[in-house]
This record gives sequence, C-alpha cells and structure tokens, in this order.
Amino acid sequence: MDLVIGLDIGATTLKAGLVTRSGKVLRTAIVKTGSPKGKEAVIANIHAVIGKIFDKRVRAIGIGSPGPLDTERGIILRTPNIPLYKVNLKRLVRSWFHVPVSLENDASSYILGEAIYGAGKGKRVVIGLTIGTGCGGGIVIDKQLFKGRGNAGELGHTCIKYDGLRNRLGNDGDLEEYVSIRGVINRARKMGIRVETPKDLFDLARKKHALAAKIWGKEGFYLGVAVTNLIHSFDPDVVIIGGNIANAWQYLGRCVKETVRQRVLFSPPPIVKRKLAGKAGILGNAYLAWQRVEKREGKRKRTQKTRKT
Repeated sequence: MDLVIGLDIGATTLKAGLVTRSGKVLRTAIVKTGSPKGKEAVIANIHAVIGKIFDKRVRAIGIGSPGPLDTERGIILRTPNIPLYKVNLKRLVRSWFHVPVSLENDASSYILGEAIYGAGKGKRVVIGLTIGTGCGGGIVIDKQLFKGRGNAGELGHTCIKYDGLRNRLGNDGDLEEYVSIRGVINRARKMGIRVETPKDLFDLARKKHALAAKIWGKEGFYLGVAVTNLIHSFDPDVVIIGGNIANAWQYLGRCVKETVRQRVLFSPPPIVKRKLAGKAGILGNAYLAWQRVEKREGKRKRTQKTRKT
C-alpha cells in the first residue's frame, strides 16, 4: 500500500502523519518545534518527526509552514515565529528521504484539509481562518487552493482597523493582532484579568465571569468583521473557523454570526467551527503530497505512451 506523509509545522509543535490515498491517518508523531533554540534545532526536529513514521511505502511528503513562502522553489521567505528564514525546506527534506516534497502555507493546507475531509467537504468554494499563535487562512475552490501569484490566503493579515494595534510586520490593525492567542491574552491583561492561555479565559467564562465573557464577545465581533469582508469578497459556500481559538466557539460563534448578519449585504453562508481539529494540517498537506504523486504518475504514463507511438 502506497502512503504519503503530511507534516504541519507550528510555532510550538511539529505534527506528522502517515496517510493513505483515502485520507486515513495510520500513524502520527509530534515533537516540539524548538524555535527558541534556533534554526539548527528546528531543522533537526523536522528530520526527527518525519523519521519517526517514515517507511519504504512513502511516495511523497507534503509540508505546511508559516509563510510567506516561495512554494515552487520550496523556500521559506519570512516567518517571524520560526527561525527558518530563507531555508529551502523542500530541497532539504528531499535530500534526507529521497521522495518528492511539496511546501505550502500551513494555514492554507489546514483549510484545504477541512475542505476535502472536514467541515467543508462537498462544498465548492471554501474560505477559512485558523487562529492560534497567529492567524492564517485559506481559499479553496473546486478542491484546489487558490494561491494568486503564490501567497494568496494570508487572511490573518487583512486590516480590520487601519489605525489600530501596532503589528511587528508593519501592517498595523491587521486581524492577527486582535484574534490570535497573543491578541486575546493581551486584551484580557489590559482589562485586569491575569491569564496565561485562552483556555484560562475560556474556563473563567464558563464560570460566569462577566468580564471574561465580554472579552470573548469582543473577539467574536472582530472576527465577524473579518468574516464579513471575506463573504463580500468571495461569497463562499461555507466559512470555517479553526485553530485553538475555535475551542471557545460557544462564546465566539454567536457574536461572529450576529456581526456578520448586521453587516453583510446578502444572505451569508454557514459559518462553522472546524471539524478535524489537530488532523486538518496533516490531511491537507497529505492531500497535496498525493497530488504530487498523481502528477508524476500522469507524466510517466504520458512518456510511456509517447515512446510506444
């Protein structure tokens, strides 16, 4: 049985999965990314996590990484949370394991996984946001990522307040500053709530802490503004919200949908929580790896046909 590996590179963890053509994850491996230890440590951890599940049946490896990226050459152009600036990850991984390698934006491949196997399955136009350490997104049309010139889908860097919060990349007021883990924690602390993680704030809200619930409501409003912009731009069949922040959907969801209802100019599509959770990135990258395998198989068949004629 042929298999591929899908690898999801996060700021905190590396998640790899051994995946069949039908999208069944047979085995997974998770290790710490090791970003604070520098580039060489992260590269060593990438090698280790793939090596934990690699075997002779693997036909290709699909990798999702924070960007922007040069996906054709396989180079990470800029990624503030991981020290892999200008690393040619495609070439590096191919030299280790001697199989074809694809590189895609991690958030885009996450949404692709949800579009093919999860909350967007069966839908033609799928837009999604994945919110964790940062905020990313993806645009899937007819089961294919829409990439523009190469980096379309950086939806977390859409501006929702032109004179808003300062952003370290220079795009002040972008969505990531408001709805990422960093944004949620900073807002809570400014309002006098000492929390370390979004889960802490979520637990407070469950205990009827009025201020915690108010903060989640504000997060839902900001997210709703961004989703309204996406609906006006793409008129998708569904909008998917994923990442760690989606765990607070019972507080976020109502505010997101109400904000969209008040602002959108036509009937909005369903706005839903992600379905696959931690497997979405693995499955999206595996799907891209299978596309690479099929492309090679098609090319080989065409070559054989040409030789016969």
